[in-house]
Amino acid sequence: MKLLVIVLTLLSFPFSIFPSNIYCIHKELTCNSRKNINVDLSINKTLCPSFLQHFQEQSGKIHIQSLPEDGMAIHIDNKFTGKFTPATVENIPFGKHIVRLTHPLYRSQEESVEISEFAVELKFNMVAAYAELSINTTNDAIIHVDNKLIGSTSWKGKLGEGLHVIRVEKDGFFSREQQVTILRGRDMHVDLMLTAKTGSLEITTDPPGAMISLDGKMYGLTPKTIKDLPLGIYSLSLDKPEHTGIIKRVTISDSELQQLEFTLASGKEVTITSSLDGTWVYIDNERKGETPLKIWLKYGSHNIKLQKESMVKIETIEVAHGGAKEYSFILSNTVDPFEGQLVLVKGGSFRMGDLLGDGNKEEKPVHPVTVSDFYIGKFEVTQSQWESIMGSNPSHFKDCPNCPVERVSWLDVNDFLEKLNDVTDKKYRLPTEAEWEYAAKGGNKSKGYRYSGKNNVNFVAWYSGNSGNKTNLVGQKEPNELGIFDMSGNVWEWVSDWFGYFTDMPEDNPVGPENGEFKIVKGGSWFGYIGGNRVSCRGSDEPVNKRSYIGFRVVILAADF
Repeated sequence: MKLLVIVLTLLSFPFSIFPSNIYCIHKELTCNSRKNINVDLSINKTLCPSFLQHFQEQSGKIHIQSLPEDGMAIHIDNKFTGKFTPATVENIPFGKHIVRLTHPLYRSQEESVEISEFAVELKFNMVAAYAELSINTTNDAIIHVDNKLIGSTSWKGKLGEGLHVIRVEKDGFFSREQQVTILRGRDMHVDLMLTAKTGSLEITTDPPGAMISLDGKMYGLTPKTIKDLPLGIYSLSLDKPEHTGIIKRVTISDSELQQLEFTLASGKEVTITSSLDGTWVYIDNERKGETPLKIWLKYGSHNIKLQKESMVKIETIEVAHGGAKEYSFILSNTVDPFEGQLVLVKGGSFRMGDLLGDGNKEEKPVHPVTVSDFYIGKFEVTQSQWESIMGSNPSHFKDCPNCPVERVSWLDVNDFLEKLNDVTDKKYRLPTEAEWEYAAKGGNKSKGYRYSGKNNVNFVAWYSGNSGNKTNLVGQKEPNELGIFDMSGNVWEWVSDWFGYFTDMPEDNPVGPENGEFKIVKGGSWFGYIGGNRVSCRGSDEPVNKRSYIGFRVVILAADF
């Protein structure tokens, strides 16, 4: 009987050439008469350290580096070791092996090595297989390369040799895609700017002629087709004198033409009452009935006169969507056409002249001015108010009682004021230029606007761009910070001063030069250009001239009120 020792090993090359267990297995062989061999297998699970040491001595290790940079994947005999340069790979059986390094941005390299009991050192000089690519696109657009998100707006990085696909996309824009071929060492730059998707709006109103505004930008009057609007949500406003304005959110979501139609309300029913029933009511110089009176009125400004025997009340009311539905008046024996139409302007100091740097030379230098308390007309003097004192209407644009009176010279205005003061026993006069500009700028409530009440002229002024080539009813545009209307646009307004140039000296209640050739006019008009509506703009004319674009408003000192 012979003892046969069989060593069974389970190799796992290349990462571990030795099994976790090595067993000594004893086999007993016996022969019978028929010469058959019986094998009795019994396994003695005993670790054989001598064999383990023997096989360990048959493996070596290799240390691998790469230039110009680390991070190359290490393969031995076409199997990935799981390691990247620089690294040491151990337990490699003695003998010849192929070491190969790979990287997406470098050309693969390999070398044959002989493994023995001595450690092997390998250093590879890798050959670049990439170029730098820089991509520039629309702000916040998303950049993909080969279907992988890599950044937004701009990107710069390395790409391996070969064909690559760039795709850029952003909500509300047309996506773009481009193929590029990367050649080793040849850097590239690609611009992929996106084109915004746009839509169109066709806006009509009944009646037509409403001013269109989208996010505060004016687009003209209805009916109007507005093209090439970027996709998104807009605030649409429609504004037409004597009609209810409309504010609506509009979404442009595709390139189709979107048609919008609106009906603009033009007035409402109001009730007019007085302290004495049975009082005759005149609206815009037309007798309409007796109080209490229910009547439908257009939106806008209306001149109301109530009269019973010797008692009279004259007032201007504003009929507006969401405004008052009832107007009550107390009659008195006054014949003052400006009763209830004056605004108190608290005195104070301000900087007179062009504060925004876009004025004419006669608006400079800016200088400090102080004025006392005064009352000023809420509206420009109307044709009906002039006629109530003078008995006639000199205006070019007649048949509009609540439009400003015009074609009145500076001398005519002073005749009017003299008769007005005789009738009312008051001290009405023209404002000084300083008083006028202080009030137009908002007095002690000023917000520094370019025009009287706003920086957007269309909200506060009738000028050549929106007037329809005529005067318009007073009080139709928005008031300024003090509640005064039309200090920009409609008609230029006479003031009391002769024209003269400014100095930089402080002034207290200035009244201008003692004499001169021209009288100052302020505020711009229906006929004029936009710049004339600036609060600091100074116009002038001879005091005898009558113009269809010059009118006035009244002032009375608080001390004389």
